Amino acid sequence: MTVAIHQPLYFPWIGYLDKMAKADKFIILDSVAMTKPSPITRNRFLTEDGIEKYLTAGIVSKSHTKLKISEVKLNPVDSINSLAKHENFLRFNYRKAPYFKEVWPSIENLLNYSGESLLEFLLRIINYLREVFDIKTELIFQSTIEYDKTQKSNEMLILLLKSLNADIYLSGTGAKDYMDDKLYEDALIEVRYQKFTSPLYKQFNTTDFIPNLSSIDMLFNCGLKGSRELFWTNVGNSEV
Repeated sequence: MTVAIHQPLYFPWIGYLDKMAKADKFIILDSVAMTKPSPITRNRFLTEDGIEKYLTAGIVSKSHTKLKISEVKLNPVDSINSLAKHENFLRFNYRKAPYFKEVWPSIENLLNYSGESLLEFLLRIINYLREVFDIKTELIFQSTIEYDKTQKSNEMLILLLKSLNADIYLSGTGAKDYMDDKLYEDALIEVRYQKFTSPLYKQFNTTDFIPNLSSIDMLFNCGLKGSRELFWTNVGNSEV
């Protein structure tokens, strides 16, 4: 049983989806505190000239780092403005992409979110991408798991993993800085670090490939079918 764990992300990059696809179960961390600045609410895209640009969804910022992700709300003013700006940015800068017309209606619909829950908004995006890339991995929310809530960091992750009878914890390489592999070994859980290399594809607005953008950059450039095929070829060609 291979389990991966991560916070929900805004239009996540391909590496996030790669890790999800390689796991049997994927725990969404919805009961941990927000971080600032947070990749949970922002991601990178390209302008029509191939320049990287961060887009950030507006949230109610007062004391938000003391809230669980599930408690954070989109700012009723800023979120509307920011998501409208994102919609305008993506429409303008990707309008010449080969598969813009195929992909845009779904992206536009996702950005026209009228609710206030950040988590619900992010899950709409993640579930859309799961469908597009045909990822069947079971999603489990941290908030639905019974464990000792006083535990943090590695101890918390181990309890979450043990609750699902995980044999293998698939972790991102960025976690190496704070991971204590000995704790997992003592808990009889093997830690495997995700090996991920971004699949290469032609980006209409730059001659030099720019990796690790939001996954919708691939969708606009390769289309739904082409992106799905490229994604799974890359999953199959890379080690866990």
